[in-house]
Amino acid sequence: MRWLCTFIYYLHTHQSIHAIYRYVSNDAINWDRAEFPQDHGGLKEDAYTILESTLYSIQVDVLTTSSVGSAMGELFTSNSNGTYFTRNLANTNRHPRGLVDFEQIEGIDGIVMANIVKNADEVRSNHKATKKLRSKISFNDGKMNTWQDLKAGDKSLHLHSVTKLVNGGRVYSSRAPGLVMGVGNTGDYLQDYIDGDLYVSDDAGLTWMRTREDAHKYEFGGSGSIIVAVYDEGDTNKVSYSKDHGKHWEDVDLSVNIRARLLTTTPDSTSLKFLLVGSSKEKKSYIFDLDFKDVFEGRKCKLDKDDNSQSDYEKWYARYDSYGSPDCLMGRKQYFWRRKKGADCNVGNLFKEPIVENEICECQDEDFECDFNFVLDIDMKCVLAPGAKLPIPPDECKNPKDSYWGPSGYRKIPGNSCQGGVMKDHPVQRECDDGKVLYLLLGYVVHRFSHFHTVNWQNNFQIFRIQCQDGCGILLSPEYGEFTYR
Repeated sequence: MRWLCTFIYYLHTHQSIHAIYRYVSNDAINWDRAEFPQDHGGLKEDAYTILESTLYSIQVDVLTTSSVGSAMGELFTSNSNGTYFTRNLANTNRHPRGLVDFEQIEGIDGIVMANIVKNADEVRSNHKATKKLRSKISFNDGKMNTWQDLKAGDKSLHLHSVTKLVNGGRVYSSRAPGLVMGVGNTGDYLQDYIDGDLYVSDDAGLTWMRTREDAHKYEFGGSGSIIVAVYDEGDTNKVSYSKDHGKHWEDVDLSVNIRARLLTTTPDSTSLKFLLVGSSKEKKSYIFDLDFKDVFEGRKCKLDKDDNSQSDYEKWYARYDSYGSPDCLMGRKQYFWRRKKGADCNVGNLFKEPIVENEICECQDEDFECDFNFVLDIDMKCVLAPGAKLPIPPDECKNPKDSYWGPSGYRKIPGNSCQGGVMKDHPVQRECDDGKVLYLLLGYVVHRFSHFHTVNWQNNFQIFRIQCQDGCGILLSPEYGEFTYR
């Protein structure tokens, strides 16, 4: 069982065919089966990874290769209640132990990064082939066809991720709004770690610049007031820090040569204190307590929302569209009051994470998902699922040729804040042939039993006990079939 913010994900293994059934709940009482696309082979034991997920969706990466050494996967994202998954990214890079090169940008809705295998066909046909990885980023919650290259100037940038972890904590991001870092290189694909340089982005991954030559361990502090880095390709006797998002750097002498093993700070990146662990060639271990409180001479940043010239903060939007304008996700524009890059001050709010604020957007197509009994077709439109019948109120459709007001096939994603604009969830006129009169609407479900399996695998039922006006009844439902009353 997995706990995922608002989701609880339960997987049941059927021993005879080694298949896994997936169930999801947001209250641990009511459970629904989670369905993957019909052309997907299904989950197998030890062949899936539940990734960082949002309050309104679950991200799952599923192994697609048989060779452990050349592990690759596919990324699936659920609808808002975790019951229906769509394929969003193919050929994701996986580690044999189930780690996946994937990270959501901390504290910001909808921005995700992943590494894919460029030469996937070669790797599948020859398990000894070396993977050629490319880094991708999505500013639209990882949806299909929204993934793009990371850009450093006009060149594609590729960064090392979770499967090549060289430091503790998160790989790219922290609670410092919009600041993202990584070690990698520009070109066609990712090179070895020691051939990489340190790159930084202060617009949540939209644009990148090389900030230090060679590979470095790095950490954020003071909610983005400072970045600390230490050389990571051999011995060093210094630590470097930057107060302007990596544009300029200053060095601190350690007075001894060490090989850096770990650079860390508080998990929320609000402190100016860091811990550096290293070892010398003489096999002596060293621990350095690094405190950067004096680099700002005790000056704390001041916020003035009315006069930008007097403020150490700027209003920074987390997501921008292709025209450079603030963009919407989940019906809102997300922004922070973020310390200006050139402000010589410390945010100074220890253990207090930056506060996100929102502006409400008008509803657009992407603010809606398929309603129950509807699925996406090849044109990415929500259509009635094969074999599904919509519930028709008892007083409607006295004549089979009549029509009635029924569901449009769409619903607003739960948690979405949009108002006005497109209203795809309004009822529409439907032919009576689309539906089926369900008199059991007069009752309610008392209890839902879990699946049970008979000797014959083909006979797989769900059982519901229904309390109706005329007494109690039982519903039996074969897999993907219609309900029958008993």
